[in-house]
Amino acid sequence: MAIDPNKPHFQRFGGLGDRAGISAHILKRTFFDGNVKVYEDEKGLLEKTEISSPNGRVVVNKETEQGTGVSKYKKIEIFSLDNEPLNSIDIIMENREMLNPSYRFYYGRTQIGRGKGEIAMNIAQKVLADAGGVDPRFTAGSEVDQEVIDTIIKILKRKTI
Repeated sequence: MAIDPNKPHFQRFGGLGDRAGISAHILKRTFFDGNVKVYEDEKGLLEKTEISSPNGRVVVNKETEQGTGVSKYKKIEIFSLDNEPLNSIDIIMENREMLNPSYRFYYGRTQIGRGKGEIAMNIAQKVLADAGGVDPRFTAGSEVDQEVIDTIIKILKRKTI
């Protein structure tokens, strides 16, 4: 199968935004006056949480394995205000617990922290903290290391890491 170099492709970039013609584009929920939006695909296998901050946009991708029903976070993509891709952080699942799986976060080849539970809402809570954040009920039982949040904020502000 030939891959067009002018179009993003999941096999080349590992992203979940458009996987084999399936894209997470159906708006499922909105939080915090529309600053946090959750999208999913038609089959419910891909979920994308978009966090709009004053410095740009953070997209957290989640995938559900068909058949097992196990959901896992895969990648954090960071964009500028003019939708320019700035960088990404990979998320690797450590264990397969159903309620609170734990994850490791990698920036490049370096592990920058760990997290567990509802990672997307936890990141939204901390990135939007200056604007009031997200209702704490959505982040109960979840955590993300501060180093991960600091890295996201530095990328958004285009500071050296």
